[in-house]
Amino acid sequence: MSTWDKRFNTDEYVYGEAPNAFVKQQAHLLKRGMRVLAIAEGEGRNAVWLAEQGVNVEMWDYSQVGLDKANRLAERRGVTLHTRLVDLAEADWPIDTYDAIVCIYGHFPDNVKKSVLDGV
Repeated sequence: MSTWDKRFNTDEYVYGEAPNAFVKQQAHLLKRGMRVLAIAEGEGRNAVWLAEQGVNVEMWDYSQVGLDKANRLAERRGVTLHTRLVDLAEADWPIDTYDAIVCIYGHFPDNVKKSVLDGV
């Protein structure tokens, strides 16, 4: 079990269920129907909230436990969330697929930061 799986392996949401304040503040930049990729999204609080705003969200994370919790949160809130288990160190970044990419508190090892920024 990965470090993040262990961290998220609890009934409570480690970072809460409310979106990050910065995401809420910048949400006016995203319009209904836009395609947004949320990376390193953990338990999905921001991705689910964005889906509630009418944005089509795909969420990538390294933790299957986090992805499962994000899907449960989305189901409870009545929104659709597309989740994928992705190791960002080895991600295959699609071109011209998303209108925006959201990353809040991505905890990347130094050797992964450059490849993530290049991918974004």
